[in-house]
Amino acid sequence: KDIIRRDDLFVRYGGEEFLILVPNTPISSVVDIAEKIRSTIKDDTLDINHLHISFTVSIGISESVESDASLESLIQEADVKLYTAKSNGKNCVVI
Repeated sequence: KDIIRRDDLFVRYGGEEFLILVPNTPISSVVDIAEKIRSTIKDDTLDINHLHISFTVSIGISESVESDASLESLIQEADVKLYTAKSNGKNCVVI
């Protein structure tokens, strides 16, 4: 929540998947946001009853360069890249 901007839209999209729409933003800035999210999650731990739990996140990014690209096609492309990130060892961003 502290990393994304007020105009970005963050929603839960499935059981363990989330979607962030980052409108009118260069892809390099989107990658910076994704890397900051990934790094912040990796560096944080949850402490429960003296047990330290850490997390990682895999991120797939798609970009709309055509005004007629549908949201569905962008989500599908990001999903493919997400699974590429997971198969590449997780805890990474794939563009």
